[in-house]
Amino acid sequence: MYDLNLLEFNKIKDILKSYSSIKYTAKLIDELKCYDSYDSVIEGISETGEALDAIVKLGYFYNLDSDIEMILKKASIGSILSEQELLDIVYLIDVVSNDLKYFESLRGMKMEIKYLKKY
Repeated sequence: MYDLNLLEFNKIKDILKSYSSIKYTAKLIDELKCYDSYDSVIEGISETGEALDAIVKLGYFYNLDSDIEMILKKASIGSILSEQELLDIVYLIDVVSNDLKYFESLRGMKMEIKYLKKY
């Protein structure tokens, strides 16, 4: 096993987190683990390449730009939501709808999505 301090894996994760505007994404970055085998690295590179190909062929991939997790927790316990929180939920529904259309477009292009099917 490689020395993660020598590889500065945590420094790389911090750099990635600096590009994230969403708490959930930063949390996912914190949970990233270093690959422990050559095959895992090759599969990760293939997965990233497939995602890049999809973005290049179809353009922008819709994503959330607000932290929706806390809003959904408030709603699940019956708290009153602000106008902005309600708008954020509407935006979430819009993003999910656009994402579904995006992946449907991938199927329509007959593009092989071996890795993206997992998501």
